[in-house]
Amino acid sequence: MREDTIIFWHRGNSWYLKVALEQAAKCNDNIVLLGDEKNASTWDNYYNMDELPDERYFYVLEYCKRMKLDRIILWDSDLLIYKNFTQYFAGKIRAFSHTLSEPEERAISPHCSL
Repeated sequence: MREDTIIFWHRGNSWYLKVALEQAAKCNDNIVLLGDEKNASTWDNYYNMDELPDERYFYVLEYCKRMKLDRIILWDSDLLIYKNFTQYFAGKIRAFSHTLSEPEERAISPHCSL
């Protein structure tokens, strides 16, 4: 099974950014930081979003197009990940464009917990 790409989008170099990235990497292999020059040294798999359009979701869309990604998980940098998302979502999702949480009926916020 192909590992899903988890994308963190973050401007600046907040103290919690490296903590969130390291925690996500404990459970998931493919972690990407879309960042700016202030956090370029925070993560190896860093992509400078200054080269992309001006709005958050357009950054992500353009990055996905450039990298030919069709499945991603966009995650906020102020939240910690304690599960392997590829395993967690296996068999649950085919294609959707909204946040998923348990129970699925309440999946309306980007700050849902898994």
